[in-house]
Amino acid sequence: MGQERVVVAVDGTGSGRAAAGWAAREALWRGVPVHAVRVRRTEPSGRARADRAVVESVRRLAAAHHELTVTLVDVIGAPVPALLAQLTPESWLVLGTDGTGGAADTLAADVAGRAGCPVALVPGGILPAADAGRTDRIAVGVDVHSPDGAALGLAFDRAQRTGARLRAVHAWAYPEPEASAWPFAIPEADRARWEDQEVQRVCDALHPWREKYPRVPLLLDVVRFAPAQALIRASHHTDLLVVGRRDSRLGVTVRALMRAARGPVVLVPH
Repeated sequence: MGQERVVVAVDGTGSGRAAAGWAAREALWRGVPVHAVRVRRTEPSGRARADRAVVESVRRLAAAHHELTVTLVDVIGAPVPALLAQLTPESWLVLGTDGTGGAADTLAADVAGRAGCPVALVPGGILPAADAGRTDRIAVGVDVHSPDGAALGLAFDRAQRTGARLRAVHAWAYPEPEASAWPFAIPEADRARWEDQEVQRVCDALHPWREKYPRVPLLLDVVRFAPAQALIRASHHTDLLVVGRRDSRLGVTVRALMRAARGPVVLVPH
């Protein structure tokens, strides 16, 4: 059970197929097998057509990537514990989302909040990356008040291994009570001073990682938005967005990303 592998939930839907395709590319890049997990609450009866669709999608996945080992794992039981039972700390879990708040999103939220390994949330309908290692396509969310070492470590390591530039995204707001005390536009000098302070905080938070990964080109993306807005905006420009997760209850920022992110979001447990 300690073998590194990419685990992906497959169900024959569009979001499931998008997740499977992304999982295959990730596994090829890592040189590990794919475990395509089909979860059923009971033994199959009237779902033969859906079952055939899953089997066929897995067959196509294996045929498209001859050098990849793909195993279809059938599991009977409740979806959340069934998927969690397939994971080890060395795994990566890939789940499809559709942004509607329906069954796919509910399952993704329930599993992602409990998984002890990185979880990639892949929106259905995304275009596959032409090159999983192309440069300048990785972003990571940075909380300067409580930097998430696990998420930063994964993002910096991946950027170094792929030769990518890393975009570090930090969202900030005008400080209180100073901002609310201004009845009119805030003077430019104050805006510039506060922004400089935020940039310095990001630099301080990233200093240990820049020392550890000196060859990783870094772009600071310090923006005056709500965190969800800043990260959704970053997802439009990157192939992979890395975000830390601190507990089992996914916050408003992660749920907003599930609805509106334009590419895969990797949640990294703290």
